[in-house]
Amino acid sequence: SGTFVDWEHRPRRVGRVNRQSSNEMTDIRILAALADALGSDLGVRTAAAARAELDELAGWDGSRTPDPEVPAPPDAARPEGLVLATHRQLVDDARHNDGADALLATARPAVARLSVATAAGLGLSDAERVTLGTDVGTLTFDLVVDPSMVDGVVWVPARTPGLLVGETLGVGAGDLVTVTDGGL
Repeated sequence: SGTFVDWEHRPRRVGRVNRQSSNEMTDIRILAALADALGSDLGVRTAAAARAELDELAGWDGSRTPDPEVPAPPDAARPEGLVLATHRQLVDDARHNDGADALLATARPAVARLSVATAAGLGLSDAERVTLGTDVGTLTFDLVVDPSMVDGVVWVPARTPGLLVGETLGVGAGDLVTVTDGGL
């Protein structure tokens, strides 16, 4: 049994799993033994001592660093292009999905996402086709105008069946791409 700290910095209990072992070694006991073997002192030998040290690290009560001053973003429809944002979705054409046709049928459709202001600046609207382009190649997607998107950025999935964005366009996340009406 023990305690861990979750992502909200709240302590959560963990129950003992193996109740049949007569000579169990707790994590803290194992870490202390390893430290001893390496010629160092861990500083704690019991769960209670470790917990007491963690409790000393209570919330920060000092002054906060001021928020950084960030310059205003460039115009959403810059002539040199938009910043490409991309990442893999949970269901894509990864090798571990080979033969899982039912799972692949649940994959989200490959779409391009733009902010409202960026789409308006380019004269585009929701459900149109848009083409992303570089000197290497082009890709065409259905457009979703998404109010949660950042101005000056276009998002597309990194991989979908038969399509690797980085290979086709020759660029990756953070690089510039042009976005035009898909019919052009």
